[in-house]
This record gives sequence, C-alpha cells and structure tokens, in this order.
Amino acid sequence: MVVGTRAAPVVVLVVVMSLIGMSQASATIEPVKIFGGRTDQFNPGANGSWIGWTANSVDSPTHYDAFVRPLPISPGATKYQLNATKQAIFGGITPDTNEAVVQQFNNKGSDLHVYDLTTGSPVKESDPVGLNTSGWEAFPAISKDSIMFLRKGRTSERLLLFDRNGVQSTLKLDEVDYATGSIEVGNVTENYATWTKCVVRCNVFYYDITGGDTHRVPNPNKRFLYAGSTTDATGQMYFVRSGTSCGAHVTIRRWLIGSASTTIVTVASLPDGYDVLRTFTFNDGSHDNVYFDRLRCGGTYYSDIYEVPAADTG
Repeated sequence: MVVGTRAAPVVVLVVVMSLIGMSQASATIEPVKIFGGRTDQFNPGANGSWIGWTANSVDSPTHYDAFVRPLPISPGATKYQLNATKQAIFGGITPDTNEAVVQQFNNKGSDLHVYDLTTGSPVKESDPVGLNTSGWEAFPAISKDSIMFLRKGRTSERLLLFDRNGVQSTLKLDEVDYATGSIEVGNVTENYATWTKCVVRCNVFYYDITGGDTHRVPNPNKRFLYAGSTTDATGQMYFVRSGTSCGAHVTIRRWLIGSASTTIVTVASLPDGYDVLRTFTFNDGSHDNVYFDRLRCGGTYYSDIYEVPAADTG
C-alpha cells in the first residue's frame, strides 16, 4: 500500500482525505478494533451474520484476496476466502439476504461475482446477465436489488447502477475523466447509492433510487468530503473529516439525509497519523454500526478493521 501526502491508492483504489465545515458538538464514540495484523485489511462490509474484507499477506504483500467470516467473531472461527486464483477486492454484503459481491481480476481483465452465504459456506452464484462485459468492472457495492460499481475505460470511469431484477437497464450515475478527477464507490441500499467524486475538490453524492434524483451532501465551506455510506433504517449519512494531509485530525461525521448542513455531527475521532479508506454502515435493528478501515499513514501503511458501534447515538 502506497500513501502520498493526500491520496492513498490500494491496487487501483484512490482515496482523497479532506475537510468539512460546520458541525454540531456531540459526545464521540470510541471506535472498537475488530481485527488487524501486520498486513493490509480494508474495504469492510458486514451484516448481522457475516463480515467481509480485503487483505494481503506477509508472503504476498502485492496480492489481495477477499474474505468473509461469520459473526460474532470468536477464536478459531472459520475464515473463508472467496476468490480462488485471481486477485480480489471485497465489495460489500447485503443486510438481510446474506449475499456478498467481489471484484476478481488479473492482467487479462476484471469482473464482478456474487456469493451466497446462506448455506454457512460461501457458494458462488451465477453471474448476473448484463453485469460483466469485456470492460474493467471494479469496486462493487451490493443491495438486494442493485449492484453499484465502476466500469473503467481508457480515458474515463463511469459509476453504474445495475438492476439485479432485470426490470431497468443499467443506469449511469456519474462519470469522470482520469485527467480531471476520480470516483470512489460508497455503498448502495434499497433507497440510496452513495459515492465520492473528486474534481478540484472531493464531495460526497447520493442517488435517491425511488425519487430518481442525485444530490450532494452539503458542503457550505467548499471543503473536501469523502468515504460516505448510509443505511435506510435511519437515513443517516456517515463520512470522514480530516486535515490537508493523511492522518491530520481525522473524525467520522454523520448527517441526516435531507436536513440542513448545520446538523452535521462528529461521531468518532481517530488518533493523529491514522485515516480512513472506506466506511460501511449496517443497522442491526436498533442502531447504526459503522465499519471502517483505519489506515496508518506512516511507516508500513497497513490498515486494520474497526467499528463505531451505535454511531447514531454519539
């Protein structure tokens, strides 16, 4: 994992850290470490039964695999690797149907695959018709009805929303030329699809699937926002605030979708020198739990998986 002064690429993932303006004071919640180690563990996703992530190893630091394991985590619990021979990036997991989506790739191409976790041992499902092409599909997110992902071309990348029920054609949510910016996939629920777009500065966007409209998270001071995720249960959007360099005054914030920008709340703080690549939000029926990969900005640049429990209460 290579980290610059403001961007942190992982394989082909580009994460830009940032600032946000007006916020409301609150009691912050102490993040809980779920697991970690001497290697990179990032792109977490979880529901009430499973947690998934991407990791490399000490022996193969440039090779990445996708894993899931049942919850709650206990000593000796089985860890399942979803990819067989190709490299893989874990994309996400549905909150109620126990399905996971994974990007698998090598130097010949990249495709997306869905795994059924309901049997207790992951089973690869048939590839959804129309999802994969001869292009480079990457960084997916999944819900019961949709898969959101990037399709990368020679000069640009498009953010697409795929209808798993085959009712609607694949919808283009956004697009950017590599020469001018980048897009980072967030998560997708039944109601919302979230992402970060960086052109000059970074902003968090969300698409209202029912209403058919795209909105930007309020940014009154024109700062940089990134790493957004949400849940339908509460309608809260979670994202990250930082300074102008990696690991500078990093906090996780929340904002109720559709409310005024002054209602932005600080949920959790990270130690100096640590930052976030991605957030993933799951509501357990009572509260929003925000999973994130905590990146160490200096030294070996490894990242571990953390959780902010009951993030809607801080």
